[in-house]
Amino acid sequence: MSRLRLVQRSAMRVWRGEGDFLSFFKADKDVRQHLSESELKANFDLGHHFKHVDTIFKRVFGAKRST
Repeated sequence: MSRLRLVQRSAMRVWRGEGDFLSFFKADKDVRQHLSESELKANFDLGHHFKHVDTIFKRVFGAKRST
């Protein structure tokens, strides 16, 4: 099964409101053949994805203005 199909299978369940993506991935034996629990947690860590958000906002909107 292709990686895309693995992702789409879980994504469609989430879209139907049956649960959350990470839980489906953890329970999917096909996904677990490729990713360990620690790798899944790392990929779903929002801190990693948002770590530069303050820098981006400063670049877009400039420094804070005092009122």
